Amino acid sequence: LKVKGRMSRNAARVGCVADALFAAELCELATSSSSENEDGTLADWTEREIVFNETIYPDESAQDKQSHVALSVLIIYEPTYNGGAGVRHGGIEDLLSFAKEEADDDSDSAESNSSTQSTSSSSQRGRFIIILSDKDASSSKNDLPYIISTLDVPPIRVELNSQSKASANGPLYRLAGSLIRSIGEVIDSSDKKDNAEEVGKELSDNESDPGVSNDAQKHPSDLPAIHIVGHSLSAAVGALTANILEGRLPMPASEQTSEKRWSGFARDRVSALCLGCPPCISGIEVDFITSIINGDDVVCRSSYSTLQRLYGRTERSIKGGILGKGVGLMSDAARLTVTGLTSGSSKKQDANLSVP
Repeated sequence: LKVKGRMSRNAARVGCVADALFAAELCELATSSSSENEDGTLADWTEREIVFNETIYPDESAQDKQSHVALSVLIIYEPTYNGGAGVRHGGIEDLLSFAKEEADDDSDSAESNSSTQSTSSSSQRGRFIIILSDKDASSSKNDLPYIISTLDVPPIRVELNSQSKASANGPLYRLAGSLIRSIGEVIDSSDKKDNAEEVGKELSDNESDPGVSNDAQKHPSDLPAIHIVGHSLSAAVGALTANILEGRLPMPASEQTSEKRWSGFARDRVSALCLGCPPCISGIEVDFITSIINGDDVVCRSSYSTLQRLYGRTERSIKGGILGKGVGLMSDAARLTVTGLTSGSSKKQDANLSVP
């Protein structure tokens, strides 16, 4: 799209709105009782299919006693997708590419249609759409106290390399690791199949031409795009997952399984759109994650440090403010928002998390 100035900004807004509406449609699909919708996301003409549909519960290990999040995961594979990936996923360019495909399909020339379809089929990369939704593992509720209690924990420090570290919400970061371990074979299966076919083809070619290399590693542009969407806490898990798959974060340590190569597994082809995402990470700036915030959404402003400040200000108001000490409603509300506060955390550990 060749536009400049104000028109360029307007085009970017249109693309962002379209991406957000599609993400909202996907989140609604994941939370609905039935995944069958003949005229919508899974209509026959889209050729999309569900390849994974499970719920991941928090580990019973000691380090995850603070986690109460159960993560429902729905993965849709779209074999005919031929748009961008990573930073280039979605936006106005994808909208225009889809419009161009529809125009080509409506062409009156049968020869032109045949040529277009053969070219498109040969270059279709496919796409995995990972849809996340969360609930309280103990009560199956998704209310504010459950969300606040998950966010109201001291952030952990994650070592990126020998010289830099990042901060992350511990329970959500570990849940992102559990998610990748659960879906790894699903998002990796097509790559294995494609690579095996390519290896076989190259081996047969090499019989006649011994000078050809056996290296069958494919370029990221030839591999399926991976797009993650989620709302609230699941949006934070999606953002952390995208950072791991891109290689910006290491995999959380686990004694149960080999970490394989998941950190950086989907470099340059993973993206995430997060609806109402809370602060979950700091020290990393990325451009393959888009966060959509609705006005003054309190969840998007709730982290361990902000809740501590809220608690301190509210407590001072109750003790010495003009309302006096007898305002039980104010006290109950304040203590509800700081459920799970722990003592003894150092200021060094309490890095300020931000929305990705």
